[in-house]
Amino acid sequence: MTDSKLERLNPIHRHIVEDFVDNAKKQSHDIMVRMDLKQQPFSDSVLREMAINFPQSEEELLSIDGINAERVRLHGRRFLKLIQEAYKNYEAMMMAQEDRPVDPNHENVVEISDDDADSQSSQEFSDVEFDETETSQYFVDPNVTDFNTRSMLKENSWLRC
Repeated sequence: MTDSKLERLNPIHRHIVEDFVDNAKKQSHDIMVRMDLKQQPFSDSVLREMAINFPQSEEELLSIDGINAERVRLHGRRFLKLIQEAYKNYEAMMMAQEDRPVDPNHENVVEISDDDADSQSSQEFSDVEFDETETSQYFVDPNVTDFNTRSMLKENSWLRC
Protein backbone atom coordinates (compact mmCIF):
# COMPACT_ATOMS: atom_id res chain seq x y z
CA MET A 1 0.00 0.00 0.00
CA THR A 2 2.78 2.43 0.93
CA ASP A 3 4.60 1.78 -2.37
CA SER A 4 1.59 2.90 -4.40
CA LYS A 5 1.37 6.00 -2.20
CA LEU A 6 5.05 6.72 -2.86
CA GLU A 7 4.52 6.44 -6.60
CA ARG A 8 1.80 9.11 -6.46
CA LEU A 9 4.06 11.61 -4.67
CA ASN A 10 5.95 14.31 -6.50
CA PRO A 11 9.74 13.82 -6.74
CA ILE A 12 10.44 16.33 -3.98
CA HIS A 13 8.09 14.58 -1.56
CA ARG A 14 9.65 11.20 -2.44
CA HIS A 15 13.08 12.67 -1.69
CA ILE A 16 11.80 13.99 1.66
CA VAL A 17 10.38 10.54 2.48
CA GLU A 18 13.73 8.87 1.76
CA ASP A 19 15.62 11.46 3.80
CA PHE A 20 13.15 11.22 6.67
CA VAL A 21 13.34 7.42 6.76
CA ASP A 22 17.16 7.58 6.85
CA ASN A 23 17.11 10.08 9.73
CA ALA A 24 14.36 8.21 11.56
CA LYS A 25 16.31 4.95 11.28
CA LYS A 26 19.33 6.66 12.87
CA GLN A 27 17.07 7.93 15.65
CA SER A 28 15.60 4.43 15.99
CA HIS A 29 19.06 2.90 16.20
CA ASP A 30 20.00 5.33 18.99
CA ILE A 31 16.84 4.38 20.88
CA MET A 32 17.52 0.68 20.35
CA VAL A 33 21.06 0.97 21.72
CA ARG A 34 20.08 3.19 24.65
CA MET A 35 17.09 1.06 25.67
CA ASP A 36 18.62 -2.29 24.68
CA LEU A 37 15.77 -3.08 22.25
CA LYS A 38 15.89 -5.86 19.66
CA GLN A 39 13.84 -4.02 17.06
CA GLN A 40 13.31 -0.41 16.10
CA PRO A 41 10.36 1.42 17.68
CA PHE A 42 8.55 1.88 14.35
CA SER A 43 8.69 -0.27 11.23
CA ASP A 44 10.00 1.09 7.93
CA SER A 45 6.49 1.19 6.52
CA VAL A 46 5.27 3.22 9.52
CA LEU A 47 8.23 5.59 9.09
CA ARG A 48 7.30 6.05 5.41
CA GLU A 49 3.69 6.77 6.38
CA MET A 50 4.93 9.40 8.82
CA ALA A 51 6.82 11.16 6.04
CA ILE A 52 3.99 10.81 3.54
CA ASN A 53 1.28 12.20 5.84
CA PHE A 54 3.31 14.57 8.07
CA PRO A 55 1.27 13.96 11.26
CA GLN A 56 1.59 16.88 13.69
CA SER A 57 0.45 15.31 16.97
CA GLU A 58 0.54 12.03 18.84
CA GLU A 59 -3.15 11.59 18.04
CA GLU A 60 -2.40 11.87 14.32
CA LEU A 61 0.48 9.41 14.73
CA LEU A 62 -1.95 6.93 16.27
CA SER A 63 -4.08 7.08 13.11
CA ILE A 64 -1.28 5.39 11.11
CA ASP A 65 -2.04 1.72 10.43
CA GLY A 66 0.22 -0.67 12.32
CA ILE A 67 1.57 1.84 14.81
CA ASN A 68 2.02 0.78 18.42
CA ALA A 69 0.33 3.16 20.90
CA GLU A 70 2.84 2.42 23.65
CA ARG A 71 5.74 3.27 21.34
CA VAL A 72 4.01 6.50 20.35
CA ARG A 73 3.72 7.34 24.03
CA LEU A 74 7.40 6.56 24.62
CA HIS A 75 8.98 7.91 21.43
CA GLY A 76 6.34 9.94 19.62
CA ARG A 77 7.70 13.36 20.53
CA ARG A 78 11.14 12.57 19.13
CA PHE A 79 9.67 11.42 15.84
CA LEU A 80 7.25 14.35 15.67
CA LYS A 81 10.27 16.67 15.77
CA LEU A 82 11.77 14.77 12.83
CA ILE A 83 8.44 14.96 11.00
CA GLN A 84 8.19 18.70 11.56
CA GLU A 85 11.73 19.20 10.24
CA ALA A 86 10.93 17.05 7.20
CA TYR A 87 7.79 19.08 6.56
CA LYS A 88 9.73 22.36 6.79
CA ASN A 89 12.25 20.99 4.30
CA TYR A 90 9.45 19.89 1.99
CA GLU A 91 7.81 23.32 2.12
CA ALA A 92 11.13 25.08 1.49
CA MET A 93 11.92 22.87 -1.49
CA MET A 94 8.45 23.34 -2.95
CA MET A 95 8.73 27.11 -2.56
CA ALA A 96 12.14 27.13 -4.20
CA GLN A 97 10.81 25.07 -7.09
CA GLU A 98 7.86 27.39 -7.55
CA ASP A 99 10.15 30.39 -7.07
CA ARG A 100 7.63 32.00 -4.78
CA PRO A 101 8.54 34.33 -1.91
CA VAL A 102 8.84 32.80 1.54
CA ASP A 103 5.93 33.64 3.79
CA PRO A 104 6.07 32.78 7.50
CA ASN A 105 2.32 32.19 7.48
CA HIS A 106 2.69 29.48 4.80
CA GLU A 107 0.47 31.30 2.36
CA ASN A 108 1.32 32.12 -1.20
CA VAL A 109 2.55 35.68 -1.55
CA VAL A 110 1.89 37.74 -4.64
CA GLU A 111 4.60 40.32 -5.18
CA ILE A 112 3.34 43.58 -6.60
CA SER A 113 5.92 46.03 -7.81
CA ASP A 114 6.25 48.82 -10.29
CA ASP A 115 9.62 48.65 -12.00
CA ASP A 116 9.43 52.34 -12.93
CA ALA A 117 8.96 53.32 -9.29
CA ASP A 118 11.96 51.21 -8.29
CA SER A 119 14.23 52.85 -10.83
CA GLN A 120 13.09 56.32 -9.75
CA SER A 121 13.78 55.68 -6.08
CA SER A 122 17.24 54.28 -6.81
CA GLN A 123 17.93 57.36 -8.97
CA GLU A 124 16.94 59.61 -6.07
CA PHE A 125 19.33 57.86 -3.70
CA SER A 126 22.25 57.93 -6.11
CA ASP A 127 22.09 61.74 -6.19
CA VAL A 128 22.33 62.04 -2.41
CA GLU A 129 25.81 62.69 -1.03
CA PHE A 130 26.70 60.87 2.12
CA ASP A 131 28.83 62.28 4.91
CA GLU A 132 31.65 59.76 5.43
CA THR A 133 32.21 60.94 8.98
CA GLU A 134 28.75 59.79 10.06
CA THR A 135 28.90 56.82 12.40
CA SER A 136 26.44 54.47 13.95
CA GLN A 137 26.52 52.93 17.39
CA TYR A 138 25.20 49.72 15.86
CA PHE A 139 27.99 49.08 13.37
CA VAL A 140 31.15 50.59 14.78
CA ASP A 141 33.53 48.71 17.01
CA PRO A 142 34.96 51.03 19.72
CA ASN A 143 38.48 49.77 18.92
CA VAL A 144 38.04 50.86 15.33
CA THR A 145 36.82 54.26 16.45
CA ASP A 146 39.88 54.68 18.71
CA PHE A 147 42.21 53.64 15.90
CA ASN A 148 40.58 56.07 13.48
CA THR A 149 40.81 58.89 16.01
CA ARG A 150 44.53 58.22 16.60
CA SER A 151 45.11 58.05 12.85
CA MET A 152 43.35 61.36 12.33
CA LEU A 153 45.45 62.97 15.08
CA LYS A 154 48.67 61.67 13.51
CA GLU A 155 47.57 62.86 10.09
CA ASN A 156 46.75 66.32 11.47
CA SER A 157 50.10 66.52 13.28
CA TRP A 158 51.92 65.82 9.98
CA LEU A 159 49.97 68.58 8.31
CA ARG A 160 51.00 71.13 10.93
CA CYS A 161 54.71 70.53 10.41
